Amino acid sequence: MIGVMWVTFHKNKTKVNEKMGKKQNKKHFKRRLEDQVQSSCSVIASQSFVQGNVKSQDDLLISGRLKGDIQCRGMVRLGQDGEVQGDIQSRFAIIEGELNGDIKDAEQVEIRKTGNIQGNIFTKSLAMAEGSVFQGKIKMADKGGKPTHFKEKRE
Repeated sequence: MIGVMWVTFHKNKTKVNEKMGKKQNKKHFKRRLEDQVQSSCSVIASQSFVQGNVKSQDDLLISGRLKGDIQCRGMVRLGQDGEVQGDIQSRFAIIEGELNGDIKDAEQVEIRKTGNIQGNIFTKSLAMAEGSVFQGKIKMADKGGKPTHFKEKRE
C-alpha cells in the first residue's frame, strides 16, 4: 500500500491543558484524497477502451484508456495504468497514470510519482510527488497558493 506524506495544514491552534497546565499544539489538516471517496465509484477497467465524453455524479476510477472529456462531481482517480486523452473537470483529482489534457475547476489535485500530465491545471490546491512529470501551466485560484511537493512511502 502506498501512503502519502503530503498534508496541508490550515491552522496551528494552541490549546492549554487545564489539568496539566501545559500547552498542546493541535493541527487541523485535510485528509488524503483517497480518504474522501464516496460510497459509490464508477470504474473504467484496465483492459477497457472508451471513446466519448463521460459524466458522473459519483467518483470515477480509470484504470483503462479513455479518449474524451470527463465531468465528475466527485473525485477522478487516474490509476497507474490509466490513460486519458481529454480534459478532466472535477472537484478532486489523483493522477497516477497518463493525462494528455487539462484539469479544470478542481479544489485539490495530487500528481503521484507515476503520474504524467501534458496539459494545464486550474486548481485551488496542488501537490506533486517527487518523480512525477508535468508539462503545462498551473493557475491557482487563491493568492499565495503554491504547489506542495511530497514523497510517497510504502506502509
